[in-house]
Amino acid sequence: MPLQATICTGCSLLCDDVEVEVRGQEAVKVMAACSHGVERFKEAVKARPSRPTVSGREASMDEAVEAAAELLRSSRRPLIYDGQRSTNRAVELMVRLAEKLRGVYCAPNSICHYTLSLDRRLTGARLDDVLEDADFIVYWASDPSETHLRHASRYAVFPRGRGAPMGRESRVVAVVDVRETGVMRIAQHRLIVQPGGDAELASALRELVEGRALSAARVAGVGMEELSSTARDMARASYVAFFVGGGLIASGRPREALSSIARLAEGLMEAGKRASITPMAERLNSMGQAAVAARLGGSPSLIDYSGRGAVEAPIERLLEAGEVDAALIVKGGGLEELSMAGAEALSRIPTIALEEEAARALEVARVKVPVAVVGVEEGGAVTRMDGVEVELKPPLRPPETVVAEEEFLERLLERL
Repeated sequence: MPLQATICTGCSLLCDDVEVEVRGQEAVKVMAACSHGVERFKEAVKARPSRPTVSGREASMDEAVEAAAELLRSSRRPLIYDGQRSTNRAVELMVRLAEKLRGVYCAPNSICHYTLSLDRRLTGARLDDVLEDADFIVYWASDPSETHLRHASRYAVFPRGRGAPMGRESRVVAVVDVRETGVMRIAQHRLIVQPGGDAELASALRELVEGRALSAARVAGVGMEELSSTARDMARASYVAFFVGGGLIASGRPREALSSIARLAEGLMEAGKRASITPMAERLNSMGQAAVAARLGGSPSLIDYSGRGAVEAPIERLLEAGEVDAALIVKGGGLEELSMAGAEALSRIPTIALEEEAARALEVARVKVPVAVVGVEEGGAVTRMDGVEVELKPPLRPPETVVAEEEFLERLLERL
Protein backbone atom coordinates (compact mmCIF):
# COMPACT_ATOMS: atom_id res chain seq x y z
CA MET A 1 0.00 0.00 0.00
CA PRO A 2 1.28 3.54 -0.77
CA LEU A 3 2.21 5.82 2.09
CA GLN A 4 -0.21 8.66 2.90
CA ALA A 5 1.08 12.09 3.91
CA THR A 6 -0.55 13.21 7.15
CA ILE A 7 -0.27 15.55 10.15
CA CYS A 8 0.80 13.98 13.43
CA THR A 9 -1.34 14.85 16.47
CA GLY A 10 0.94 13.13 18.96
CA CYS A 11 1.72 16.54 20.48
CA SER A 12 1.32 20.25 19.74
CA LEU A 13 4.20 20.30 17.24
CA LEU A 14 1.76 18.87 14.67
CA CYS A 15 4.58 17.56 12.49
CA ASP A 16 3.64 17.68 8.80
CA ASP A 17 6.33 15.37 7.40
CA VAL A 18 4.80 12.12 8.68
CA GLU A 19 3.60 9.32 6.39
CA VAL A 20 1.34 6.39 7.25
CA GLU A 21 0.73 3.08 5.53
CA VAL A 22 -2.87 1.93 5.94
CA ARG A 23 -4.07 -1.64 5.60
CA GLY A 24 -7.82 -2.03 5.93
CA GLN A 25 -8.73 0.28 8.80
CA GLU A 26 -5.39 0.08 10.57
CA ALA A 27 -2.16 2.06 10.42
CA VAL A 28 0.51 -0.61 9.98
CA LYS A 29 3.53 1.62 9.37
CA VAL A 30 4.30 5.16 10.49
CA MET A 31 7.28 6.97 8.99
CA ALA A 32 9.18 9.98 10.42
CA ALA A 33 7.07 10.23 13.60
CA CYS A 34 8.45 9.99 17.14
CA SER A 35 7.29 7.30 19.55
CA HIS A 36 4.39 9.50 20.68
CA GLY A 37 3.21 9.87 17.10
CA VAL A 38 3.55 6.17 16.31
CA GLU A 39 1.48 5.33 19.38
CA ARG A 40 -1.12 7.90 18.38
CA PHE A 41 -1.63 6.40 14.92
CA LYS A 42 -1.38 2.74 15.90
CA GLU A 43 -2.87 2.52 19.38
CA ALA A 44 -5.28 5.42 20.02
CA VAL A 45 -8.23 3.84 18.23
CA LYS A 46 -7.79 0.64 20.24
CA ALA A 47 -8.28 2.45 23.55
CA ARG A 48 -11.74 3.76 22.65
CA PRO A 49 -15.13 2.27 23.55
CA SER A 50 -16.89 0.84 20.50
CA ARG A 51 -20.52 2.02 20.94
CA PRO A 52 -22.54 4.75 22.67
CA THR A 53 -24.19 3.86 25.97
CA VAL A 54 -26.98 5.51 27.95
CA SER A 55 -27.28 4.53 31.62
CA GLY A 56 -25.00 1.56 31.00
CA ARG A 57 -26.95 0.16 28.03
CA GLU A 58 -25.87 0.25 24.39
CA ALA A 59 -27.69 2.93 22.41
CA SER A 60 -27.84 4.36 18.91
CA MET A 61 -26.18 7.68 18.19
CA ASP A 62 -29.62 9.32 17.87
CA GLU A 63 -30.56 8.01 21.32
CA ALA A 64 -27.28 9.28 22.75
CA VAL A 65 -27.86 12.76 21.30
CA GLU A 66 -31.40 12.89 22.70
CA ALA A 67 -30.33 11.62 26.13
CA ALA A 68 -27.52 14.18 26.26
CA ALA A 69 -29.86 16.99 25.22
CA GLU A 70 -32.44 16.03 27.84
CA LEU A 71 -29.78 15.86 30.55
CA LEU A 72 -28.49 19.34 29.70
CA ARG A 73 -31.98 20.84 29.30
CA SER A 74 -32.84 19.79 32.84
CA SER A 75 -29.66 21.32 34.28
CA ARG A 76 -29.64 24.72 35.96
CA ARG A 77 -25.90 25.39 35.48
CA PRO A 78 -24.02 22.74 33.49
CA LEU A 79 -20.26 22.47 33.10
CA ILE A 80 -18.83 22.11 29.58
CA TYR A 81 -15.24 20.92 29.99
CA ASP A 82 -11.96 20.58 28.07
CA GLY A 83 -11.32 20.93 24.32
CA GLN A 84 -7.52 20.75 24.36
CA ARG A 85 -7.58 17.48 22.39
CA SER A 86 -10.35 18.73 20.10
CA THR A 87 -10.53 20.76 16.90
CA ASN A 88 -10.93 24.53 16.95
CA ARG A 89 -14.48 24.17 15.65
CA ALA A 90 -15.31 21.73 18.46
CA VAL A 91 -14.03 24.22 21.04
CA GLU A 92 -16.22 26.90 19.48
CA LEU A 93 -19.24 24.60 19.71
CA MET A 94 -18.46 23.84 23.36
CA VAL A 95 -18.38 27.54 24.20
CA ARG A 96 -21.63 28.09 22.25
CA LEU A 97 -23.26 25.27 24.23
CA ALA A 98 -22.22 26.84 27.52
CA GLU A 99 -23.60 30.18 26.36
CA LYS A 100 -26.92 28.72 25.20
CA LEU A 101 -27.35 26.74 28.42
CA ARG A 102 -26.24 29.65 30.64
CA GLY A 103 -23.60 27.34 32.02
CA VAL A 104 -19.85 27.30 32.53
CA TYR A 105 -17.11 26.48 30.04
CA CYS A 106 -13.84 25.35 31.60
CA ALA A 107 -10.56 23.87 30.34
CA PRO A 108 -7.57 22.28 32.07
CA ASN A 109 -4.86 24.68 33.15
CA SER A 110 -2.29 25.33 30.41
CA ILE A 111 0.78 27.48 29.93
CA CYS A 112 -0.98 28.77 26.79
CA HIS A 113 -3.56 30.49 29.00
CA TYR A 114 -0.81 32.67 30.46
CA THR A 115 1.22 33.47 27.33
CA LEU A 116 -1.88 34.83 25.55
CA SER A 117 -1.64 38.01 27.61
CA LEU A 118 1.99 38.74 26.64
CA ASP A 119 2.97 41.44 24.16
CA ARG A 120 2.33 40.18 20.65
CA ARG A 121 5.83 41.28 19.65
CA LEU A 122 7.16 38.53 21.90
CA THR A 123 4.79 35.73 20.93
CA GLY A 124 4.47 36.21 17.18
CA ALA A 125 7.46 34.10 16.10
CA ARG A 126 6.92 30.85 14.24
CA LEU A 127 8.86 27.63 14.68
CA ASP A 128 10.29 28.13 11.20
CA ASP A 129 11.68 31.50 12.33
CA VAL A 130 13.44 29.74 15.20
CA LEU A 131 14.82 27.08 12.86
CA GLU A 132 16.23 29.67 10.47
CA ASP A 133 17.46 32.42 12.77
CA ALA A 134 17.64 31.56 16.49
CA ASP A 135 21.16 31.05 17.82
CA PHE A 136 20.30 30.88 21.54
CA ILE A 137 17.57 28.51 22.74
CA VAL A 138 16.13 28.57 26.25
CA TYR A 139 13.95 25.74 27.54
CA TRP A 140 12.39 27.22 30.67
CA ALA A 141 10.41 24.81 32.88
CA SER A 142 9.96 22.47 29.93
CA ASP A 143 11.56 19.18 28.92
CA PRO A 144 10.90 18.36 25.26
CA SER A 145 12.77 15.08 25.64
CA GLU A 146 9.67 13.90 27.51
CA THR A 147 6.86 15.90 25.92
CA HIS A 148 7.73 17.14 22.40
CA LEU A 149 10.26 14.63 21.19
CA ARG A 150 11.11 16.22 17.83
CA HIS A 151 11.23 19.83 19.03
CA ALA A 152 15.02 20.04 19.23
CA SER A 153 15.74 17.86 16.21
CA ARG A 154 13.21 19.40 13.83
CA TYR A 155 13.13 23.06 14.81
CA ALA A 156 15.09 24.47 17.71
CA VAL A 157 18.55 22.95 18.13
CA PHE A 158 19.91 20.59 15.48
CA PRO A 159 18.67 21.87 12.07
CA ARG A 160 20.80 24.21 10.00
CA GLY A 161 19.36 27.64 9.26
CA ARG A 162 20.35 31.10 8.09
CA GLY A 163 21.47 32.15 11.55
CA ALA A 164 22.72 28.69 12.48
CA PRO A 165 24.62 27.46 9.41
CA MET A 166 26.25 24.60 11.32
CA GLY A 167 23.10 23.52 13.13
CA ARG A 168 23.82 22.37 16.66
CA GLU A 169 27.34 23.81 16.61
CA SER A 170 25.93 27.26 15.82
CA ARG A 171 23.45 27.36 18.68
CA VAL A 172 23.74 27.76 22.43
CA VAL A 173 21.16 25.96 24.57
CA ALA A 174 20.22 26.88 28.13
CA VAL A 175 17.79 24.93 30.30
CA VAL A 176 16.13 26.29 33.43
CA ASP A 177 14.31 23.82 35.65
CA VAL A 178 13.90 22.77 39.26
CA ARG A 179 15.73 19.47 38.71
CA GLU A 180 17.95 17.66 36.22
CA THR A 181 15.99 16.90 33.05
CA GLY A 182 16.63 14.93 29.88
CA VAL A 183 17.03 17.97 27.63
CA MET A 184 19.91 19.19 29.80
CA ARG A 185 22.07 16.58 28.08
CA ILE A 186 22.24 18.84 25.00
CA ALA A 187 22.57 22.13 26.91
CA GLN A 188 25.67 24.24 27.48
CA HIS A 189 23.98 25.97 30.40
CA ARG A 190 22.03 24.03 33.04
CA LEU A 191 20.38 26.25 35.62
CA ILE A 192 18.73 24.39 38.52
CA VAL A 193 16.41 26.98 40.03
CA GLN A 194 14.71 26.85 43.40
CA PRO A 195 10.96 26.13 43.13
CA GLY A 196 9.20 29.45 42.68
CA GLY A 197 12.44 31.28 41.88
CA ASP A 198 11.89 31.74 38.14
CA ALA A 199 10.97 35.42 38.30
CA GLU A 200 13.99 36.26 40.44
CA LEU A 201 16.29 34.32 38.11
CA ALA A 202 14.95 36.01 34.96
CA SER A 203 15.34 39.41 36.60
CA ALA A 204 18.96 38.64 37.51
CA LEU A 205 19.70 37.50 33.96
CA ARG A 206 18.35 40.77 32.61
CA GLU A 207 20.56 42.74 34.98
CA LEU A 208 23.63 40.81 33.85
CA VAL A 209 22.78 40.96 30.14
CA GLU A 210 22.44 44.74 30.46
CA GLY A 211 25.89 44.96 32.06
CA ARG A 212 24.96 45.53 35.68
CA ALA A 213 26.85 43.62 38.38
CA LEU A 214 25.16 41.56 41.08
CA SER A 215 26.56 41.23 44.57
CA ALA A 216 24.84 37.97 45.54
CA ALA A 217 26.78 34.70 45.36
CA ARG A 218 23.66 32.82 44.27
CA VAL A 219 20.30 33.81 42.80
CA ALA A 220 17.29 31.52 43.29
CA GLY A 221 19.68 28.62 43.90
CA VAL A 222 21.85 29.24 40.82
CA GLY A 223 25.54 30.06 41.34
CA MET A 224 26.85 33.37 40.02
CA GLU A 225 29.45 31.69 37.81
CA GLU A 226 26.83 29.75 35.85
CA LEU A 227 24.47 32.70 35.78
CA SER A 228 27.15 35.08 34.47
CA SER A 229 28.28 32.57 31.83
CA THR A 230 24.69 32.18 30.60
CA ALA A 231 24.19 35.95 30.47
CA ARG A 232 27.43 36.47 28.51
CA ASP A 233 26.40 33.96 25.84
CA MET A 234 22.90 35.44 25.73
CA ALA A 235 24.33 38.93 25.24
CA ARG A 236 26.40 37.69 22.28
CA ALA A 237 23.40 36.08 20.55
CA SER A 238 21.42 37.67 17.73
CA TYR A 239 18.12 35.84 18.37
CA VAL A 240 17.12 34.34 21.73
CA ALA A 241 14.11 31.99 21.60
CA PHE A 242 12.44 31.12 24.90
CA PHE A 243 10.27 27.99 25.14
CA VAL A 244 8.27 28.04 28.37
CA GLY A 245 6.52 25.03 29.83
CA GLY A 246 3.95 23.90 32.35
CA GLY A 247 6.58 23.74 35.07
CA LEU A 248 5.92 27.45 35.57
CA ILE A 249 2.35 26.59 36.55
CA ALA A 250 3.62 23.98 39.00
CA SER A 251 5.78 26.67 40.60
CA GLY A 252 2.58 28.38 41.76
CA ARG A 253 3.61 31.78 40.33
CA PRO A 254 3.25 31.51 36.55
CA ARG A 255 2.16 35.09 35.88
CA GLU A 256 5.00 36.59 37.88
CA ALA A 257 7.51 34.25 36.24
CA LEU A 258 6.29 34.97 32.71
CA SER A 259 6.24 38.72 33.32
CA SER A 260 9.88 38.57 34.42
CA ILE A 261 10.89 36.39 31.44
CA ALA A 262 9.05 38.84 29.18
CA ARG A 263 11.01 41.76 30.65
CA LEU A 264 14.23 39.84 29.97
CA ALA A 265 13.14 39.29 26.36
CA GLU A 266 12.17 42.97 26.02
CA GLY A 267 15.59 43.97 27.33
CA LEU A 268 17.21 41.84 24.64
CA MET A 269 15.04 43.50 21.99
CA GLU A 270 15.96 46.95 23.28
CA ALA A 271 19.60 45.95 22.79
CA GLY A 272 18.89 45.29 19.11
CA LYS A 273 18.39 41.53 19.30
CA ARG A 274 15.44 39.39 18.35
CA ALA A 275 13.62 37.55 21.12
CA SER A 276 10.51 35.39 21.26
CA ILE A 277 8.48 33.44 23.82
CA THR A 278 6.60 30.32 22.74
CA PRO A 279 4.52 28.08 25.04
CA MET A 280 5.27 24.37 24.99
CA ALA A 281 1.56 23.61 24.64
CA GLU A 282 0.83 20.52 26.70
CA ARG A 283 -1.81 18.89 24.49
CA LEU A 284 -2.28 18.74 20.75
CA ASN A 285 -4.61 21.77 20.65
CA SER A 286 -3.97 23.58 23.92
CA MET A 287 -3.08 26.70 21.93
CA GLY A 288 -6.21 26.53 19.78
CA GLN A 289 -8.43 25.94 22.80
CA ALA A 290 -6.98 28.95 24.59
CA ALA A 291 -7.26 31.25 21.58
CA VAL A 292 -10.82 30.24 20.62
CA ALA A 293 -12.16 30.48 24.18
CA ALA A 294 -10.49 33.85 24.74
CA ARG A 295 -11.86 35.21 21.47
CA LEU A 296 -15.43 34.06 22.11
CA GLY A 297 -15.74 34.47 25.86
CA GLY A 298 -12.94 36.72 27.04
CA SER A 299 -11.09 34.05 29.01
CA PRO A 300 -9.03 31.05 27.85
CA SER A 301 -9.69 28.99 30.95
CA LEU A 302 -13.14 29.58 32.44
CA ILE A 303 -16.20 31.39 31.05
CA ASP A 304 -19.30 31.74 33.21
CA TYR A 305 -22.47 32.47 31.25
CA SER A 306 -24.76 32.34 34.27
CA GLY A 307 -24.47 36.08 34.72
CA ARG A 308 -21.12 36.66 36.39
CA GLY A 309 -18.88 37.13 33.34
CA ALA A 310 -15.43 35.69 32.64
CA VAL A 311 -13.66 34.47 35.78
CA GLU A 312 -10.89 32.03 36.64
CA ALA A 313 -11.19 29.13 39.06
CA PRO A 314 -10.05 25.52 39.18
CA ILE A 315 -12.62 22.95 38.15
CA GLU A 316 -12.33 21.31 41.58
CA ARG A 317 -13.74 24.43 43.21
CA LEU A 318 -16.81 24.38 40.97
CA LEU A 319 -17.41 20.68 41.56
CA GLU A 320 -16.71 20.55 45.28
CA ALA A 321 -18.87 23.61 45.96
CA GLY A 322 -21.78 22.10 44.03
CA GLU A 323 -21.80 25.10 41.69
CA VAL A 324 -22.55 22.94 38.63
CA ASP A 325 -25.25 20.27 38.49
CA ALA A 326 -24.40 18.43 35.23
CA ALA A 327 -21.38 18.08 32.97
CA LEU A 328 -20.44 17.53 29.35
CA ILE A 329 -16.83 16.33 29.23
CA VAL A 330 -15.16 16.31 25.81
CA LYS A 331 -12.09 14.04 25.82
CA GLY A 332 -11.44 14.85 29.44
CA GLY A 333 -7.89 13.59 29.86
CA GLY A 334 -7.30 16.49 32.21
CA LEU A 335 -9.76 14.94 34.64
CA GLU A 336 -7.06 12.46 35.66
CA GLU A 337 -5.46 15.40 37.46
CA LEU A 338 -8.56 16.00 39.60
CA SER A 339 -8.22 15.85 43.35
CA MET A 340 -10.00 12.96 45.06
CA ALA A 341 -12.66 15.35 46.32
CA GLY A 342 -13.14 16.76 42.82
CA ALA A 343 -13.48 13.29 41.29
CA GLU A 344 -16.02 12.30 43.93
CA ALA A 345 -18.02 15.47 43.30
CA LEU A 346 -18.02 14.79 39.55
CA SER A 347 -19.32 11.27 40.14
CA ARG A 348 -22.34 12.70 41.96
CA ILE A 349 -23.69 14.75 39.04
CA PRO A 350 -25.11 13.44 35.75
CA THR A 351 -22.39 13.48 33.12
CA ILE A 352 -22.04 13.13 29.35
CA ALA A 353 -18.65 11.88 28.18
CA LEU A 354 -17.36 12.18 24.63
CA GLU A 355 -14.54 9.67 24.72
CA GLU A 356 -11.54 9.28 22.46
CA GLU A 357 -10.28 6.81 25.04
CA ALA A 358 -11.86 5.41 28.17
CA ALA A 359 -11.16 7.65 31.19
CA ARG A 360 -11.24 6.29 34.71
CA ALA A 361 -12.81 9.49 36.01
CA LEU A 362 -15.77 9.02 33.62
CA GLU A 363 -16.66 5.41 34.34
CA VAL A 364 -19.98 6.47 35.88
CA ALA A 365 -21.00 8.87 33.08
CA ARG A 366 -24.70 8.55 32.25
CA VAL A 367 -24.15 9.09 28.50
CA LYS A 368 -20.95 7.83 26.88
CA VAL A 369 -20.20 8.56 23.24
CA PRO A 370 -17.14 7.21 21.40
CA VAL A 371 -15.74 9.90 19.12
CA ALA A 372 -13.25 9.80 16.27
CA VAL A 373 -9.56 10.28 17.07
CA VAL A 374 -8.58 13.77 15.91
CA GLY A 375 -5.95 13.65 13.20
CA VAL A 376 -6.21 9.88 12.83
CA GLU A 377 -9.89 9.45 11.92
CA GLU A 378 -11.23 13.02 12.07
CA GLY A 379 -10.08 16.11 10.20
CA GLY A 380 -10.58 19.75 11.00
CA ALA A 381 -8.35 22.63 12.04
CA VAL A 382 -6.13 22.75 15.13
CA THR A 383 -3.48 25.25 16.21
CA ARG A 384 0.22 24.52 16.61
CA MET A 385 2.06 25.70 19.72
CA ASP A 386 3.31 28.79 17.85
CA GLY A 387 -0.18 29.89 16.74
CA VAL A 388 -0.15 28.46 13.21
CA GLU A 389 -3.50 26.91 12.26
CA VAL A 390 -3.10 23.47 10.70
CA GLU A 391 -5.66 21.53 8.66
CA LEU A 392 -5.53 17.84 9.54
CA LYS A 393 -5.33 14.96 7.04
CA PRO A 394 -6.69 11.84 8.77
CA PRO A 395 -5.49 8.59 7.14
CA LEU A 396 -8.26 6.41 8.63
CA ARG A 397 -12.07 6.47 8.75
CA PRO A 398 -13.92 5.85 12.02
CA PRO A 399 -16.29 2.87 12.45
CA GLU A 400 -20.00 3.49 11.82
CA THR A 401 -20.70 3.40 15.57
CA VAL A 402 -18.25 6.25 16.19
CA VAL A 403 -19.03 9.91 15.51
CA ALA A 404 -16.87 12.97 14.86
CA GLU A 405 -16.91 15.30 17.87
CA GLU A 406 -17.91 18.29 15.74
CA GLU A 407 -20.91 16.41 14.35
CA PHE A 408 -22.12 15.30 17.78
CA LEU A 409 -21.74 18.77 19.28
CA GLU A 410 -23.54 20.39 16.33
CA ARG A 411 -26.44 17.95 16.64
CA LEU A 412 -26.58 18.53 20.37
CA LEU A 413 -26.64 22.30 19.93
CA GLU A 414 -29.50 21.97 17.43
CA ARG A 415 -31.58 19.93 19.91
CA LEU A 416 -31.30 22.46 22.72
